[in-house]
Amino acid sequence: MKPKNRILYPFLLTLLVVAGLAALQALPPLTVEGYTLRPVSLLSDVIPAQEDTFQLPEPVDSVLLAKADTTDNTAMERIRVLMADSLGEALIEDYSFLMPDTVLGNRHGMAHFYEALAQSRSMNRPVRIAYFGDSFIEGDLMTADLRAKLQSAYGGSGVGFVDIDSPIAGFRVSVKSHSVNWHSHSATDTGGFKAAKQGIAERYFIPAGNSSVRLQGGAHSLHQDSCRESALFCRVDEPVTVTARINRGEPETFYLDASPDVQRVMVSGSIGQVEWSVPDSIDGQFFGATMDAGQGVILDNFALRGSSGTTLNAIPNSTLRDFAALREYDLIVFQFGLNVASNGVKDYSSYQEKMARVIRKFARAYPEASLLVVGMSDRGERKDGVVVTMPCVKYLNHYQRQLAMTTGCCYWNLFQAMGGDGSMGRMVEEDRPAKANMDYTHINAHGGRFVAGLLFDAIQKGKQMYEEGGVIE
Repeated sequence: MKPKNRILYPFLLTLLVVAGLAALQALPPLTVEGYTLRPVSLLSDVIPAQEDTFQLPEPVDSVLLAKADTTDNTAMERIRVLMADSLGEALIEDYSFLMPDTVLGNRHGMAHFYEALAQSRSMNRPVRIAYFGDSFIEGDLMTADLRAKLQSAYGGSGVGFVDIDSPIAGFRVSVKSHSVNWHSHSATDTGGFKAAKQGIAERYFIPAGNSSVRLQGGAHSLHQDSCRESALFCRVDEPVTVTARINRGEPETFYLDASPDVQRVMVSGSIGQVEWSVPDSIDGQFFGATMDAGQGVILDNFALRGSSGTTLNAIPNSTLRDFAALREYDLIVFQFGLNVASNGVKDYSSYQEKMARVIRKFARAYPEASLLVVGMSDRGERKDGVVVTMPCVKYLNHYQRQLAMTTGCCYWNLFQAMGGDGSMGRMVEEDRPAKANMDYTHINAHGGRFVAGLLFDAIQKGKQMYEEGGVIE
């Protein structure tokens, strides 16, 4: 029997694949939850990339300018002076003067936080910072060093809020945590997550019986190896018994009644290690435990890998109010962008609008807190053998600055602070030791200390200017 000639099959298969890719290339950019997927380009490796010259659009529109306070100068001139003055030292830019009549009105920018720092050793509670971000700060990277610098300058100890359970617990050196028998749920889960049950960190944990979490200060992180207070945050739908053990000592027992509100139980002492236990499997959500000081500075790291920040809007308002009553914040930081910026995309106005809703939500829950938007860090890509800044970084940073302007809060240009164009590539290939990873996106421990130093210096400079009456606004 004569064999069949199949030489045409590979050609047809190749033709079908090319046709499919061509069809994908013709599709418009797809955006999911503020993240725009990278477009398909069949000839991207052979066609020279066109240089993308970034042109800054006008910072605010006429409607916004009409609302601005112009007693000293025109709003537009004040904005341009502010932006120009901030470039040399990457100062924190204060746009609170633009929104005097909204929910964010008369917040005085960073003033509340600066005044709290000045009273850090005399207040009856710590100065607290909530730092929300994506994988850039995962594992307390960068924020651990910022916390240590602030605690060295203004007092305090402990790592603050720690999730009940975490898949990267072994990666975080600022605290050692060990969890047993919890069902974990996160806002980035593909299924099973119920937004109404989440806490401030966009997670919740359900005890499965004989559940526990043990926290021990990280010996390798300055001021974070011990603390004076520890608290457990939860919401329970039925009565429950909770125990706490300090330094493996005798357990202390707490009885919690069922309540729709977030509850807190606390212990105090000279705490190097604390273990919280829930003996029963119950219907309720546990959120996290803390290692705090009675005074000084505490920084809570709320990192969520893969987040664009927009999912923060799904936290129930009642939950935020409960946390605000139990754990007051003086500064709330929003640092996102790695899961938003995408090459070929220049317009991030939709993302800006979504994040504006997030900021207004937190402003209502924490009306006294200073609010700070940290612009996206540099992100590199290799072109002609050289690592250069992805054009989308500058466009997204523009919209993040716009976000601060349109909500009347503050903005810090991390991209500019870390060195601007090509800085991520230099941190990987020129700095020794390297300060970032080979993905040209994420910093390492050395880079964390570097970036923490930049933000700490910006805070110190801003506080000094505020106290001297020369704060940029």
